[in-house]
Amino acid sequence: MQLAESPPPAPPYPQQTYPQRQQAYPQQPYPQQIPATTDAQPTGYHEHDGVLVRLQLGGGYTSMSSEIIGAKAEITGGAVNLNIAVGGAVSRSVVLYGEIIGSTISNPTLKIDDVSVTANNVSASAIGIGLGVAYYLPDNTYFSGTIASTTLEISDNNQNTNAETDSGLGFTLQVGHEWWASDNWGVGVAGQFLHASVQDKPTDGGTPPTWSTNAFGLLCSASYN
Repeated sequence: MQLAESPPPAPPYPQQTYPQRQQAYPQQPYPQQIPATTDAQPTGYHEHDGVLVRLQLGGGYTSMSSEIIGAKAEITGGAVNLNIAVGGAVSRSVVLYGEIIGSTISNPTLKIDDVSVTANNVSASAIGIGLGVAYYLPDNTYFSGTIASTTLEISDNNQNTNAETDSGLGFTLQVGHEWWASDNWGVGVAGQFLHASVQDKPTDGGTPPTWSTNAFGLLCSASYN
């Protein structure tokens, strides 16, 4: 029996070597991480800076008293309080301003010793103009005070002045809080105490009497700052 011839072995192939290609890749800088952005607020947003305009209106109780020819005289009643302040901020917490102050009693009660009458169609007012300062806390609670030149007036319903004192020293103290209603406008409430000591106009009858005024009020405010 004839054996099949096995195929000749395959010739050896030379081992080819491929040169390793080194490619230099430029180093790519990693982009800097950008923090998440928020909506940018305009300059002065909810801050006390620049010009201040503050309007306040409210009600309360006012008392004016004096000693006249040995008798105690009092003018009292519910009052309307109106304040207008204009100024500017010197820091984020401190504001300086000029202010007009008014507290008016309509149809006041006039009491001399133990006798009381209602003065119809008459109003009694304490009016002052002065300089003040307000200090704001971070939560927009504020404390303010104004020193003012103050006079007292008695007038009729036609705004005719029937009696008026000389100017004297007065002041107001306030504690209030405001809520931001827009970028620069705030609305709020404040409690106010007003005190003034003024003399009647001089007469030929001797030393004029001194009137002491105390007023308490609750005010609503609108402020631009």
